Amino acid sequence: MFYSDPRKYNSPFRAQVMVTLLNQLAQPRKSPIRLIERSIHSNRFCFIEAIKKSGLISDGDFQVLDECYEWSRHLPVMKLDLIVYLQSTPEICAERIRKRSRKGEESISMGYLQELHDLHEDWLLGEKSTRLPAPVLVFDCSEPLEKVTSNYYNRRDEVFCGIKV
Repeated sequence: MFYSDPRKYNSPFRAQVMVTLLNQLAQPRKSPIRLIERSIHSNRFCFIEAIKKSGLISDGDFQVLDECYEWSRHLPVMKLDLIVYLQSTPEICAERIRKRSRKGEESISMGYLQELHDLHEDWLLGEKSTRLPAPVLVFDCSEPLEKVTSNYYNRRDEVFCGIKV
């Protein structure tokens, strides 16, 4: 739904993403390690920034989402030990999206993927990386998935910050 009419759905969708992420983090831990696919940080500095740059969000809606981010990033459950960046090209991301054929993703444009790629690169590795909440570990995910999996197992101790699981 978001991709079919981003101007209409972007603010409520991004707010729902933030609430969902916070709810997941508020759940009691079952292990000393918690891996999450995305964070409120990537939501703010990549996805919300993308809709702001595209003019798909009002200044008021942006301010509300930014204030929610600023408030929530200081919560104890928000402490991150590590950011694992699965770096790839927009072209490879587009191909993987096409292959998995997930409903609702068929209208994602190459322009949007390029914009998200650029925002992630700038946030995690570029000029904005001074605002990172944790160190960044980069995996080159442009390789075939078998190679990515092998690289992960070779660097598993880094991913888990030395904690045995």
